[in-house]
Amino acid sequence: MPVGVDTDLFRPLPVDERKRRSILFLGRIAPVKRVHFLIDALKTVNQDKVEFSASIYGDASARHHDYYADLVNNVNKSGLASKILFHGGIPNTDTVSVYNSHDLFVNLSSSGMYDKTIFEAMACGTLALSSNENLRGEIDDRLVVDEDSLDDLVKKIKIVLAMPEQEKDEFRIRIRDYAKSRHSLPLLAIKLKEEMSSR
Repeated sequence: MPVGVDTDLFRPLPVDERKRRSILFLGRIAPVKRVHFLIDALKTVNQDKVEFSASIYGDASARHHDYYADLVNNVNKSGLASKILFHGGIPNTDTVSVYNSHDLFVNLSSSGMYDKTIFEAMACGTLALSSNENLRGEIDDRLVVDEDSLDDLVKKIKIVLAMPEQEKDEFRIRIRDYAKSRHSLPLLAIKLKEEMSSR
């Protein structure tokens, strides 16, 4: 079933303000979102002398306040506070410009959790790296991460960051086309209508 992304709203902006070699996490801050796993990968990427910047957007619920604090602590202790920046949650309509200002979006939710942010990012032309096995075979394998492999996450981040800009631009067109053709709002409406008619 399509997730139903408004691809007229979530689209590449006319003026490209994408920061090169920039990485984005956007969503609620909770262990199930595995933000700690991303931070561990970025620590390795940094140790390997790969240039990057990262933004983490999202809020934690009261029960995950300690988890959020641990993430910030981890970044500070690793000397990465200037490279990995934390931001509060923002309204969904404001996320379009955030997606459009980053090269790479990372979502590490478990397979089976079709997180809408993956397809919103794709619709904005942001390269979206996901650990969702349901996407394997649907999109380029370079954008699918082995769920529990830190090594594979590090490897895939490096691959995307190292792509020539022309290849990234071609990739952006392909993933936006995928989001439009498989997960758009009109397509969801059609599928829901078909589902209801068959009952």
